[in-house]
Order: sequence, then C-alpha cells, then structure tokens
Amino acid sequence: MNRKVVDTEVFWQDYVFEKQPIFQLSQRYQISQSTVGRKLDSILLPHIISSSKNVVILMDTTYSKY
Repeated sequence: MNRKVVDTEVFWQDYVFEKQPIFQLSQRYQISQSTVGRKLDSILLPHIISSSKNVVILMDTTYSKY
C-alpha cells in the first residue's frame, strides 16, 4: 500500500495562511478530503484566556420581518 505521509503542520499552514480549501488540499497532496479533515481536526490549538484585556465587539446585522 502506498500511503502519503504529510506533516499536519503543513496542512495547517496551507489551510489557514494560504486559505486553501479542503478539496484543494486533497488534490494537492493526493489524499481524500476526509483525511484532510481528520488531520485538521487532530490539531490541538492553545486556548489562551486573558482577563486583563478589553474587547470590542462589532456586529453588522440585518433584520428581516420575513
């Protein structure tokens, strides 16, 4: 069996910083879209909680009666 081994960090860089969608990553690395999704889901991102910062939330909303 010929399995492709691709570093998860490479996926993350391509997905986030190069804005590559999953279908393009699967074509680029010749693996299935579900494999790309599993690799991206396996990345553990640090959760940084800081209570010493002010936050401004700006929302652009539309109200529709229907």
